[in-house]
Amino acid sequence: MAPQEQRWAEILKRAEQDHTRERPNADKTTRIAGTVADVLLFLLCYSLLTKLVSAIEIASLAEGSEPFFAGLARFVAFSVTAFFYFGVTTRYFGGTIGKQLLGLRVATAEGANPDMATCVLRELVFKYGLGALSAGIVPLLYISGIRSKPIHDQWLGTTVKRVRGKL
Repeated sequence: MAPQEQRWAEILKRAEQDHTRERPNADKTTRIAGTVADVLLFLLCYSLLTKLVSAIEIASLAEGSEPFFAGLARFVAFSVTAFFYFGVTTRYFGGTIGKQLLGLRVATAEGANPDMATCVLRELVFKYGLGALSAGIVPLLYISGIRSKPIHDQWLGTTVKRVRGKL
């Protein structure tokens, strides 16, 4: 990249971070709606990928391969779909498709997109993993109002901002 282009890219990046930092935090209702939209969209993506995996499984079982690999293929399909849907979209676009549709953005305290490790920890380990392992108790603490900010955002120093709509 030429020095002039690099300078403009840096100016635009800084302006976007300033804009995000100045926007208000998203309210609980919108955040919950974003999570519901994400789960539904993720399941749609996963079900489409599972159809492809099933076709491959049928062909490989007909050739005499082990059924163990069928379960492994489904696990890999789930993991890859989750990584790309939640981790990559949050890292590079500031939020998942559900959050983007609702005008939300995940940001650090500086207003930047979180790094990949933070995105994977936030979305997959803490948000969905901890929620599932606690049988839904951890998310209910946030929904019920006992916690003002979700645990995963407090631990990782992230926040969800409303970047579109009324201030």
